[in-house]
Amino acid sequence: MKHKHSTIIEFLSHPVLVFSSLILLSAWLLVYYSYFPGLIKQWNNQDNSHSYLVLPVFVYLMWQAKKYYIQKIENSWIISILVLLSSMLFLLVGRLGSLETLIYISMWISLLGIFILFFGYQNLRFAAFPFILLIFALPLPQFINNIISLKLKLWSSYLAVHLLQVINIPVYREGNIIDLGIARLQVVDACSGLRYLFPTIFLALLAGHFFLKTTSARLVLLIISPFICLVSNSLRIAVTGVLVRIIDPALAEGFFHDFSGWLVYMFMLTLLAGMLAVLRRIESKAEVKNDWQVHHSVGKESLDRKKRESVNDDSWISLVPYKAILTSIFLISGFLIQSQLINNQIIPARQNFSTFPESIGEWHGKRSYLSPQILNSLWADDYISGTYINPVTGNSLYLLVSYYETQTTRKTAHAPTSCLLGGGWILLSKTLSEPDPDNGRDFSVRSMVMKQMDSKILSNFWFEQRGRHITSEYLNKFYLFWDALTRNRTDGALVRVEMYLKPGQTIEEGQTILNNFLGELKEKIAIYVPGDNHESTVIF
Repeated sequence: MKHKHSTIIEFLSHPVLVFSSLILLSAWLLVYYSYFPGLIKQWNNQDNSHSYLVLPVFVYLMWQAKKYYIQKIENSWIISILVLLSSMLFLLVGRLGSLETLIYISMWISLLGIFILFFGYQNLRFAAFPFILLIFALPLPQFINNIISLKLKLWSSYLAVHLLQVINIPVYREGNIIDLGIARLQVVDACSGLRYLFPTIFLALLAGHFFLKTTSARLVLLIISPFICLVSNSLRIAVTGVLVRIIDPALAEGFFHDFSGWLVYMFMLTLLAGMLAVLRRIESKAEVKNDWQVHHSVGKESLDRKKRESVNDDSWISLVPYKAILTSIFLISGFLIQSQLINNQIIPARQNFSTFPESIGEWHGKRSYLSPQILNSLWADDYISGTYINPVTGNSLYLLVSYYETQTTRKTAHAPTSCLLGGGWILLSKTLSEPDPDNGRDFSVRSMVMKQMDSKILSNFWFEQRGRHITSEYLNKFYLFWDALTRNRTDGALVRVEMYLKPGQTIEEGQTILNNFLGELKEKIAIYVPGDNHESTVIF
């Protein structure tokens, strides 16, 4: 009796399977193709450049495990449909809620569903590790990257200062600013170590998979990899501080700065390899068998023993075209329904910002115009930008109201947190500022205090969205999705005001001065940002 052990060649030798695969691939590309340019653009960012390595590694590992999952364990039609349905749900929320990351997650889930469709749910255990690694190809939202970058900057600066103090170099740290006396080093986003963090974790997973035998050893290597990244980056900053102090402040930039970035990553790889060698030595003493090999050999024996279906089973092959076609129809139908929802969005009538007043209460201002580069990143259909001065208190502020007729993943109002953090500002606090009717503001705002060098900014913002006054970035996304479904509207605006605090001026004093301006501003923008013909609902 012939042993039923299929190979990838046997799979490809069936024209029905190949044709079905092409149908499904074409449907998948039709659904997600328009999002590839945005994905590639994010991969070209240095913080995500490791993503180009992920795809070939994923393909290689899937090919390596083919002798296990090529055997069809069971039909998993229902499970695959549920997984694909969830991918369409993520796509819907991502498109209507302007959350691009959810669209990339939808891509990942849909590939998972297609795998289950062709090879069965049980065989997913053999492809679990490649699919886990594939997650590293999904870019994080920019605001999360900025938050991680901020934490890394502060931690790296803290450790670097302590290293400098150990070798008796006088140094003072304030946030991410390192004062060496003769020069100041600012640990900016490019020096935060973020671009090393995810590649290091990815390589730790990969090295553990190929060179370690136990899950516990792999877990140790995975956990320690972020600390290796942090220590290495701190050492780079400390060495730069030594060279700036002893030799020349110019060594903090230019060629040496770029070269040290490459050098620190080589140092990180060396530390990672050293930890890997230590864990291998510990394992060799225990003389354990590779649990990955045990898992696969047991799985293979189980498959052979139970004599499950293989791709040679004509009854299974005959069902594949129907599954592929129905799934393709399902994916395309879901995509077209979503597109119809987006294309049918209502654009309400409004007053153009060209008539926006130059005086708001006792504040007098002058309109300014944004550069084409900033406008491209802002994505707004209309905006008002200007600087206002209070002649009584002497304070000045910057106002920006960006309006969007419709909002999509590449055209949406985003909280200023990511912009300011990305610009080198340190977030000292972020709170919900309750209404202060005594000083003219009878609504809540999100308040942030930012610091850069010796300057402090008091920033207030909120989302004015279809009659809703929203101070939460997350609730703003929810209502964007909900209103797109129920009201066919995604228009709205982001209102942000940033006031420089004068020397000696407290945050409380600054907020009191700012409240009068905000109260007047809320009334002024009513004709420029359409509501819902009802009283605004305040959303915290």
